Amino acid sequence: MNKTMRFFIIALAAFAVLGLMACSNNDEQAITEETPLAVEPETSGRAVVGYTVERGSLASAVEVSGTVEGIREATVQSETQGVLLEVLVDLGQNVKAGDVLLKFDDQVERAALRQAESQYESARLEVDGIQWQFDRGSASKAQLVRAQAAAAGAESALAQAQRNFDNRTIRAPIDGAVADIARSVSPGNLIGPGTQVLRIVDTGKLKMRVGVGQNAVARIEPGNIVQVTVPSVSSKPYEAVVRSVGAAADPTTGSFPVIVEWDNSVETPVRAGASGIAMIYDSSAGQSLIVPAAAIDSRNSETVVFIEEDDRAVQKTVVLAGKRGARAAVLEGINDGDVIIATGIASLQNGDPVLIDLAGSSLDLR
Repeated sequence: MNKTMRFFIIALAAFAVLGLMACSNNDEQAITEETPLAVEPETSGRAVVGYTVERGSLASAVEVSGTVEGIREATVQSETQGVLLEVLVDLGQNVKAGDVLLKFDDQVERAALRQAESQYESARLEVDGIQWQFDRGSASKAQLVRAQAAAAGAESALAQAQRNFDNRTIRAPIDGAVADIARSVSPGNLIGPGTQVLRIVDTGKLKMRVGVGQNAVARIEPGNIVQVTVPSVSSKPYEAVVRSVGAAADPTTGSFPVIVEWDNSVETPVRAGASGIAMIYDSSAGQSLIVPAAAIDSRNSETVVFIEEDDRAVQKTVVLAGKRGARAAVLEGINDGDVIIATGIASLQNGDPVLIDLAGSSLDLR
């Protein structure tokens, strides 16, 4: 075989090897691109219903309704007649006792006050002078008595002039908010004495007067726990107490008056005049953690519940105080504010993933 033929055979073999290698690489790339990596499916949680745990009572309660009032209210009247000069407050404005609300034109009263001050000062100096003379025997007792009487009259006139002047300015009698301003209260209007010009309500603390039937009033006494709901403001009840219970029934309605009180909320404040519903618990009412009765289960001779933490069911051993209707009372084992699972308890295990549907507060259960 000559050299030319040998070179041709070697070159042909080399091209064949390179072709096989290229095909192999293409096949591997195709396999890599076309065959997806296996991905483990995500574990989805079980859908369950939950409630926020809050403190309450299982004791029997009397449900009554009433109108919310400020703990103190003051109707402000004009003590004088005159032309209104300034209105210094608006509806809803907070005021402190002593703040100026309205001002009348006081030119006449100011002049009268200056005159009364001058007359009193003159009368006082007259008494001092006659007293000096009387002490030295140059003035009679009758002269001194007349001077003292004149000074007393001048002092009385000064006090009246001061009252007249002060009445030209109307001040807030209590701390609170301006609840109402009369239509006649406008600069330039003539206001007569005894006219109701505005109303101030102290809503820092609230009260509600309700009527309770004779069968229920025997179980109610001052200090009883009350939960007041004002539907127009919030579905969450406000914690209140019974302040007083009437000694006799209203002759018209036959019900006994009961007054409940509570501190107004900063987050969800209630305005005076709103309608409220009061649940008054009897004297045996005690505060405990309220949970759905359906959330209670027994595992290995222990009473347990499941709460939701980080989208998982966490089993908690609890001490049960009792059950009533859809509610159960827990003494220990969980905390106020926990989200407790109320459905699917029988098959639920500690650590199971869950998707919580929050239905509200445990106090909403009846």
